[in-house]
Amino acid sequence: MEYEVYYIRHGQTLLNLSHRMQGWSDSPLTEKGIQDAVEAGQLLKKENLEFSKVYCSDTSRAYNTCKKITELCNIPQNSIKPSSLFREQCYGYFEGHNIDETWRIIGLPYGQTKFLDLVSEYGIDNVRNMTKSADPTKLAENAEDFWTRINKSFNLISSSVKNKEKVLVVCHGTLIFSLVKKYGNGIDKNIEPKNGSVTKLVFKDSKPTVEFYNKTF
Repeated sequence: MEYEVYYIRHGQTLLNLSHRMQGWSDSPLTEKGIQDAVEAGQLLKKENLEFSKVYCSDTSRAYNTCKKITELCNIPQNSIKPSSLFREQCYGYFEGHNIDETWRIIGLPYGQTKFLDLVSEYGIDNVRNMTKSADPTKLAENAEDFWTRINKSFNLISSSVKNKEKVLVVCHGTLIFSLVKKYGNGIDKNIEPKNGSVTKLVFKDSKPTVEFYNKTF
């Protein structure tokens, strides 16, 4: 069986704008964030894509982005299925903290103080493990926690989709970035996806491959 999943990062939020860690915490969309959602919807509409299933993270920023997209694509609102399986990586103690300060605390023992530099040198799963190790509450997700949840999200989709169907998922930046790092097959851009960007994965016999990453209107 083969099917396509279009992952969209939510629109810009207040915490994005103030350069703070977000994770499982939530904040409202900014005016730009609403426009991000509009542009994502316009891009999907332009491509004449029809989705058999629509999922989103259960955070308000993802749900409200998804609502705007489905309005523009003439998809019934009651078809949206929110799930905690599509949440961003949990950062535990560091949620709401300044991004630069957070990565300085986590990365300094390893000789790097910026997220992308840490990922480039150590790999994103090791950075997740570093984050949990540095978290005094130990609530942050490590690599095992994160991928166990993401694999459950894959199972949720595969159990409801038919051959050649298309699925829409509105979720989060580090989640999408992680999928590209793991399944990119040569797409190794060390940049995070923009708010409202579209990333396409093709699942063939349950094996995902990234077809494109970080596409915007």
